[in-house]
Formats: sequence, C-alpha cells, structure tokens
Amino acid sequence: MTNIAEKPGEFPIKDGFRMRGAAMLMVFWPGHHNWSRRYGLDDTLTIVLSCLLVFTVLVYVYPLKFMSRALTDWLGRLTGLGRGSGYAVAVAPAEINRLFAVYGVGFVAMCSAIVLLNLHAWRQRDSLQLDALERFDTRAEIGAWLIVGSAGVLSILFAVSTPPSWVGIPGWAYSPLAIVMPIYGTVAGRRRRHLRPPE
Repeated sequence: MTNIAEKPGEFPIKDGFRMRGAAMLMVFWPGHHNWSRRYGLDDTLTIVLSCLLVFTVLVYVYPLKFMSRALTDWLGRLTGLGRGSGYAVAVAPAEINRLFAVYGVGFVAMCSAIVLLNLHAWRQRDSLQLDALERFDTRAEIGAWLIVGSAGVLSILFAVSTPPSWVGIPGWAYSPLAIVMPIYGTVAGRRRRHLRPPE
C-alpha cells in the first residue's frame, strides 16, 4: 500500500490535470511544431514518433501531479506556511525521489522523440534539399534537445543513487539548463550568422 494519500473532493483534480498537461505541451510541443513546419515529413516513422510524444505527455502528467503536490505540501510544512487548498498528501522522502525518477524517464522519452524526429530529417537532408543554414539548424536542434535530455538522465541517476533523506535533489539536475541553454543558443546563433550569405 502506497503512502500517497488523497482526500477526494478537496482538490480540483481534473483542472490540475488540464493545467499540467498544458504545461508539458508548452515545453515540448513547440519543438515538434517547428520541426513539422521546417520539414513537412508525414511518413510512418514521423507518425510513430509524434504519437510517442503525445502518449508520453499523457502518461507523464500523472507522476507530476503527485510530485508537485507532495513538494508543495513539504515546503509548506517546512516553512510553516499554509497551502490554503485543504488538500493533504503524505509522501515519504524516498517516494518523492522515485517520482523524480519516473518524471525523468518521461522527460528523457519526450526529448528522445524530438531528437529522433530531427535525426530522421537529417538522414533525408539531400532529398529535402536542405541548404547550409537548414542543415546547421537541424544539427543545432539535435544538440539542443540532447542537452535538455541529459538533464533528465542526470536527474534519474540522482533519484536512484541519493539517500532518501536528500529530498528533491534530483530536481536540481534541471537547474543548469537555465544557464546552459542560453549559452548554447548564443554560440549557435553566432555560428549561424557566419553561414549567412553576405547581403
């Protein structure tokens, strides 16, 4: 029997699912949308990978629901500040880290789907008649999602290797993305400008 306990009727569960599902789509769907507009592929592999992305979002919202509520409840008890929702959840520290592991698996799976979509386009770069800039953009996109996905891998490693008392440590694995990704974007942008033909 799990230690995760809910009090039915005290929290708008459906609204929570909608909000978290929308948040996940806002993170990953632009990558898929940009890929679709850039390459316009519509073959079997594209459909499979796109379905994988959507399916993972739907599955991955569930552990996120518990994780966000548990962490909010834990922070509320730690600081003495009430949540004001009337919702109670009891999660052992070890379970919070396990939820981070499940979250990380979904995160890596979605990053992998977008990487594979771009690799699929890269393998067809000649038939798609991609120019130098488009080829650079494809490689840069693959690199960007590999970096983002590596944060999920690191979080999983933290989740399965850190002591149960280190609550929330796996979540910090995503923090470097706030620094690394802008740097990556700046460097890639400078290299891309060198590929532009002179006006």
